[in-house]
Amino acid sequence: MARRGSLAERLSEKVDRSAGADACWPFTGFVIDTGYGRIWSGLPSGPLSIGAHRAAYLVAHPGEPAPEMVDHACHDPAVCEGGNTCPHRRCCNPAHLVASTAALNGAPHRMRTLVHERDTCAAGHPYDAENTYRTRAGYRSCRECSRSRWRARYRRRKESLR
Repeated sequence: MARRGSLAERLSEKVDRSAGADACWPFTGFVIDTGYGRIWSGLPSGPLSIGAHRAAYLVAHPGEPAPEMVDHACHDPAVCEGGNTCPHRRCCNPAHLVASTAALNGAPHRMRTLVHERDTCAAGHPYDAENTYRTRAGYRSCRECSRSRWRARYRRRKESLR
């Protein structure tokens, strides 16, 4: 099935601008489980779909090189919990979108709970003296999760050799 229209036209059909120029413009099309909208890029050399907010930025800034990341300036961690249900992830208002990098997008001022302030890993294991080590890059890592990953690799390799 061939898609018709330019990226700008297809995006325009799927963005709700009814709240006004200063408000967030939610994407009303396909949304993935992380809360971000996706739209078909239409570029034969590019990916099949891109983030709707990235598409909105690219349409609003034609001719500029594509940034590494596009960040939602409308997201305020002090007010919004963030996560998959964050309404700002659907925002396609070009006035709310800024070019960014991965380092800036994950900077502590953008995150609600700082990683270095957590007392447990993502799996819930404690970051204590017995269960924590530092990686070569200086990050904290959970010993129990590391052991689990190594055990799983060992089992997969052992089974692949049979």
